[in-house]
Amino acid sequence: MAMLNGDVLDRNQMTTANLVVRLQQDFGPAPSLQVFQNAAQAAYDPSRASSLGLKPFLDGHGNPMSETLASGMTASAYVDGQGNIIVAYQGTITGAQNQLDIAILSGTDPAKLKGFSDALGFAQQVEAAAKSRDINQTHLYVTGHSLGGTLASYVASQTGLGGTAFASSGVPGYRAPPIPAANFVTYVEKGDPFANYATDAAERGSAAVANVRMDHYGTVVSLGTSADAAELKQFAAKISGQSIGAVLAGHSALSQAQIASLENQFFTLMGEHHNLSTYDADSAHARVSASAYGLQTTSMTQFMSSMAADAKNLLAFLPRIYSAPSAPAAIDRFGQNFPDLAREITSMMHAQTLQGAFGELEAIEPTLYTAMTNAGGLTTIIEALGHHPVGAMPHHLASM
Repeated sequence: MAMLNGDVLDRNQMTTANLVVRLQQDFGPAPSLQVFQNAAQAAYDPSRASSLGLKPFLDGHGNPMSETLASGMTASAYVDGQGNIIVAYQGTITGAQNQLDIAILSGTDPAKLKGFSDALGFAQQVEAAAKSRDINQTHLYVTGHSLGGTLASYVASQTGLGGTAFASSGVPGYRAPPIPAANFVTYVEKGDPFANYATDAAERGSAAVANVRMDHYGTVVSLGTSADAAELKQFAAKISGQSIGAVLAGHSALSQAQIASLENQFFTLMGEHHNLSTYDADSAHARVSASAYGLQTTSMTQFMSSMAADAKNLLAFLPRIYSAPSAPAAIDRFGQNFPDLAREITSMMHAQTLQGAFGELEAIEPTLYTAMTNAGGLTTIIEALGHHPVGAMPHHLASM
């Protein structure tokens, strides 16, 4: 017998329909790529949010959650049409933000930069406000362009939040794991000198900061052409091991004429490849696929269809799952033997890993987690799915 959200569900009551309803409430679709682009744009001009299909997320007093601080951190929180909350960080338009850019390009530890701690603090404020209204973390995302993308990347690396960054540099001090976070996507134009300022970029010479690791966070998707990459490569060769951050800050050993020339080339490339409109146009032109996008959340119908199709194999494999020495080991066994289902669960939960997906499930829906990690409960769910084909579901549920 399994319990779901406080209700006892026996073998006759556990249906695909009520399971879909419960999951749909907590784990709805992630924002689309266009929504993230709109939020990143609204961070520059909040007055455009409404025309971009976004509403301000309000605090407990009914005020829009937005913050502009002397550290160079400016951010606003928005709500999309699916009820997701998106924290959008602003890119560089002020002197304080320009100084923060130079610190990043010089490889400064984020722990020493107030702008980074302020960015994390704002996201935590929004998360607390969401939690007070029973909105769980799977509906909270971060995004931004340029400096805003770097701040969003840092916040995601510290919190595990999902999101998307456009034209962000690498995060100083961050070393990407072999398998990147599945719930965060970073878009990099091949000719963008700021976005390629990272130790995981193709042209590492453009990020010549001695002894500083600066990887992008999440799954990196490249946009643009080979000609764009060649243009950046020529620029990187001219830097000759110099940090562009040091050059822009005037701390380079190069002559004034060399510095002026490099600065001119840097900003020319920025004008051609760094604008958010360039990322918008190129991502549309490239027709970024769902698999490349990464946050195209598994639909409830797809997930339930997959579970039903594998019901027989799942039931046969349950003894091996529950003979594992621990819950994490059991989850690993499941992932190894049912990789497609594992990917769908991870996507549905907007999590980085399968282990993380079950961790989110335990925190948000402990009764459902108990059912899925209990042999009797999971047998009930799988048998119910096998006996209720998705095609036989009510139309309004089958279209989810």
